Amino acid sequence: MRCSKKSLVSVLACLPFAHFFAGAALAQQPESSKSGAWEMQCASPTTGGKVCALVQKAMSEEQPNVGLMVAVRKGPGVPNGVIQVFAPLGTFLLEGVGIKVDEVEFSKLPFFRCTQITCAAEGPIGNDLMSKMLNGKNLLITIYVNPGEGLRHIFTLDGFKDGYNALRE
Repeated sequence: MRCSKKSLVSVLACLPFAHFFAGAALAQQPESSKSGAWEMQCASPTTGGKVCALVQKAMSEEQPNVGLMVAVRKGPGVPNGVIQVFAPLGTFLLEGVGIKVDEVEFSKLPFFRCTQITCAAEGPIGNDLMSKMLNGKNLLITIYVNPGEGLRHIFTLDGFKDGYNALRE
């Protein structure tokens, strides 16, 4: 999908908070705080408790009008949590999402759902990936618009370690 920066920002700003938390119905507006380049967003679902995620948005290096959102959240039975990538409609889903921290490449994330405004990929964060994210400088996420035609998005890991530690509390 190719869209203007203005429309992408509008789409990302309009994403229902529940998309980050597997469809939880929310009773109130989300709370947020910053940790470096990452924003911690928390909300209280109607079922009780508090649900939080670290979130960051970035635009493509190759096509600055194509953006992504990455969210890291705790998950039941997943020690390091879950990483979610929200990509625009029109993304070539069969390629999945490429993940690289600094110079180390990790397994691709599969897409699992598309809504009317975004497609989501998700997977557990393994020990190696978490270690690199906590100590690395950049997270490179690649989505594909056609087979083999990737668009790179660079997310700085500045503040990730502090935000992740706060997320685990």
